[in-house]
Parts: sequence; C-alpha cells; structure tokens
Amino acid sequence: MGSYKERDLDFIIRTRKILKQYDALFSNIEEKDYYNVTLFINCCIGLIIIPRQELNQEIPTEIINEDKHGISTDSITLIKENVKQFNYVVSHIRNSISHNNFYMDGQDNKIDRILFEDYLPGQNGIQTFKAEISFEGLKKFALFLSNVYVGKMAKKLVAGGINAYMEKYYPDDLHNH
Repeated sequence: MGSYKERDLDFIIRTRKILKQYDALFSNIEEKDYYNVTLFINCCIGLIIIPRQELNQEIPTEIINEDKHGISTDSITLIKENVKQFNYVVSHIRNSISHNNFYMDGQDNKIDRILFEDYLPGQNGIQTFKAEISFEGLKKFALFLSNVYVGKMAKKLVAGGINAYMEKYYPDDLHNH
C-alpha cells in the first residue's frame, strides 16, 4: 500500500504498527539505547492529536479510570473543568503535546513518567491542567483513544461500502471493533 486512502485512519493504524514493530525489533537492546518513550511521544500525533481533532464531540465522557484508560484520577492534580472526564483529559494532553508543555522524567537514564501541563492561550500563562502520568499509563490511554477512533471509522467505512478496503489493508482492526 503506497498511499493513504483514508488519511487519518491509515495514519493512526500505521502509527500503532510502528510501535509494535519497534518493540519487536528492539526490545532486546541495551536500555540506554532503547528509545521507546521518545518514539511513543512522536507517535502521539497519530494516537492522540488526530483522533482528538476528528472525534471531538464523540470522545467518551466517562470519568478517567486507571484500569480502562491507564490514568488514575490521582495523577491529575489540576484540571480546569474540575471533573476528570476522559474527553477533558484528552484535550489537555493533546494541548500539552502540541504546545510542547510536557516533560519527561525518570531515574537511571530511564524515562518512566511524563508531566503534562496545559495553559490558557494568551492569558498570561494561567495553568488549566497538570498531570504526572507513567509511560505505561500514557501508552494505554493513547491506544484506548486510537481504538475508539479506529472503531468508529471502521463502522463508517463498512456502512459506506468500503468493507473491502478494510479487509484488504486492516483486517485485524476491522474485526476487533
């Protein structure tokens, strides 16, 4: 497959495959040379930013749940809306990544958590969000969001008669939603 037929869907699914390929190829190298967190943050364009832009009002509104979403309510120390709903957290993390307001932290040269901050634009830096999230939690969160998007798109494509496209290029994604 040389080009994107369904740009956003293709980009998101290819991004998820990149992560799987990287883990499969490089999981046995020395930890100091294993850049899975850096790769993952780069992949957040396809896992968080695009789904957030495309789903917008269709993002689940349930309260964040560590078992389901990878993020505990305790890891969020500030949220403008005063409710730790999944859709609000998605928007704030998207903003944090897009505006370079995230900081990686860890010990012994291993990144194991990321601090996210969001601010009101043009408001003298009024902070609207702060969360410290483990790398594994962020990964679960982003994959959950991308799964929501892929599921909605797969249903729309199938309903629109593009089932053959999904079967040909993304059979695993089609049958998992």
